[in-house]
Amino acid sequence: MAKWLLLTACLCSLLFVHPVQAFDFHVGAGAGMFQADDPEIKSSQTPSGFVLMGAKYSLSRNSAVVSELQYSAFTSDAKTNRMGLKAKSIDWSLAYSYQYPFSYQVRPMINIGGFVSQFSLKDRHRIDENGYLIRQYDDHSTITGGLITSIHHDFEIDRFDSAWGLGIQIKYAFSGVNSIGAYASYRF
Repeated sequence: MAKWLLLTACLCSLLFVHPVQAFDFHVGAGAGMFQADDPEIKSSQTPSGFVLMGAKYSLSRNSAVVSELQYSAFTSDAKTNRMGLKAKSIDWSLAYSYQYPFSYQVRPMINIGGFVSQFSLKDRHRIDENGYLIRQYDDHSTITGGLITSIHHDFEIDRFDSAWGLGIQIKYAFSGVNSIGAYASYRF
């Protein structure tokens, strides 16, 4: 139910755009370091991948509003002072984007905004220094919010195809899944 609520919120956020003006859609994939901010104890930072899709609505020549839906899943191994768990996260973000022109060729988009995340943590457990199970915890699932910032740059493969882009993003959840990662996207 919460997944459909987030998808509906993402689509409804795009309704405020004027129907005459067009906006760009994009899809992408990336990898990064994820850490679950568990209510009991934090997990280790874990490398994992993620996928995203979104839309960008231009407000002016250099500014836009970007709405994205991102999915990530990872498994973190238990350590003596860190929890082991399996995590899944679906995030919907809305950010203000400004294109900062460093030069004619380098004009990255700098995004700052917020996100809503529906995440679930399963198989939560802790071990002692010998690797024996100390305690198991109940599964945990909730909806939370956070802040997102990213830098994205479109580039040309040839004269006719400039729809590819690379980006770096940082997500800080108030309680949930924090991440830092890099991604590649294609705009259509």
